[in-house]
Amino acid sequence: MTSRELEGRTALVTGGTRGIGRATAHRLARAGATVLLTGRDEQQAQQAARDLEARYGTPASGLGLDMTDTGSADALMERVAEEHPDLDILVANAGIMGVGLLGSIPAQDVRSVVEVNVLGTFAVLQGAARIMIPRRRGAIVLLTSLVAAHGVPGMASYAAAKGAIAALTLSAAEELSPQGIRVNAVAPGTIETEMLAPYPRAILDETAARTPLGRLGTPEDVAGAVAFLVGDEASFITGHVLAVDGGLLP
Repeated sequence: MTSRELEGRTALVTGGTRGIGRATAHRLARAGATVLLTGRDEQQAQQAARDLEARYGTPASGLGLDMTDTGSADALMERVAEEHPDLDILVANAGIMGVGLLGSIPAQDVRSVVEVNVLGTFAVLQGAARIMIPRRRGAIVLLTSLVAAHGVPGMASYAAAKGAIAALTLSAAEELSPQGIRVNAVAPGTIETEMLAPYPRAILDETAARTPLGRLGTPEDVAGAVAFLVGDEASFITGHVLAVDGGLLP
């Protein structure tokens, strides 16, 4: 991607105030895009947007989004359609992790993981498609996970939800490609973000040792893959799930 390849384009990044979403927002702003980023705390999202503007000199806006409420996602996309009918890029990153063994995880926890990671993503994707279809252009990246293709004990609910996102990517790509809209997904491996806080360092070190590249991933590693997929160099790529895992899976 060239330094200002995305200049003149508008990108929406959900969950853009921390971790992979924050790194992606910075990567797209650095490439010249106008970035709309969401966070559960709208004031925090607005501050993150001000940071982007100060650092890269590109317009940015912070919007509130509670992914536990699909009505919030619908309202967000209505606002985006009204204020940014030129939306070019969607990065659906917002999500939560579910941890618990099959025999003990409460049903409500499973529902929460599905509501946020699947229903929330679906609502944002639908809204973006409605904006992009009349213009017959757009690039969408959904965030799935390595666990969707590689079972991990204690993460069945998360793996099921992220597996749904991988399947959604394929169907959406088939449906939207004739409208000039590309849909891909990125499947991160073990990435050093706040989500890893509950895990003992020994487990993370063991995962790094098993990874062919010899380390855990960074949010910037994932952001680079996302930026590639939404850019012009990926103009003939759609319906693809790109693993960003250091070679952990064959």
